[in-house]
Amino acid sequence: MYFRKELGHQDLPQEVAWSCDFYVTICAEPRRQNHFCRDPVGSAVLSSARHYQNLSKWGVHLLLLMPDHRLSG
Repeated sequence: MYFRKELGHQDLPQEVAWSCDFYVTICAEPRRQNHFCRDPVGSAVLSSARHYQNLSKWGVHLLLLMPDHRLSG
C-alpha cells in the first residue's frame, strides 16, 4: 500500500487555514486504475466540489481529475 509522507501541516492556525490555497491529492484502490476520470467516481467528485462551492465552504479555483500515474518503486 502507498502512503504519502507526513508534511507537518496538522497544527496550521485557523486564521492561516482560511486564507491559504490547498493542493489535495486523493488516491484510490486498487492502484493504477483510472477511477477519477470515469463515472461514477469522477462525477461524484465534481458534484461534491460544486456543492461545497455553492455553499461557499470551498473557493475552487481549479479542479483537475487525473488517472493514477504514480511511478513504480
